[in-house]
Amino acid sequence: MGNYSAPIKEVIDRLTFHTGSGQLLAGLKFRSVPQAQVDGRDDLPNLTLMAPRITEGYRVDNIVGRITVELGLSVDRANGMEVLMQWVEKVLDALEMTGSDPTIYNPNLKSMKPFEASVPNTFALDLSLNAHITITIEPKPRHRGNRRATVNT
Repeated sequence: MGNYSAPIKEVIDRLTFHTGSGQLLAGLKFRSVPQAQVDGRDDLPNLTLMAPRITEGYRVDNIVGRITVELGLSVDRANGMEVLMQWVEKVLDALEMTGSDPTIYNPNLKSMKPFEASVPNTFALDLSLNAHITITIEPKPRHRGNRRATVNT
């Protein structure tokens, strides 16, 4: 796993683990691949990983990159805004814990520092309340031409 693929895999692993039975996000349906589909009440609540965006800059011979990951969260509109915000809190907490032990706090996502989070957009549809959760991950700087190198942290 390289500089960008390792953090994305870590996001997927953590959310997959925490949506399991008896875990923090139990009951939330997680889609690790964007899907164009209409959701009914039976499909809610759900969380969908959207395609990540990458930006890079250069410092001497190092690549300094940022990965922006957007997650689409949908809950039943009948449950109200408080429930939507409770799911946002749970998703952000789950991302800060490892994907193998819910008692181990590690917000680094195989990156240089803890991720930054925001919810830049919320909206309502006929059946659902929705939030776009955005996290920004800064991988460790790499030498140019070395993005594919194994990330061990």
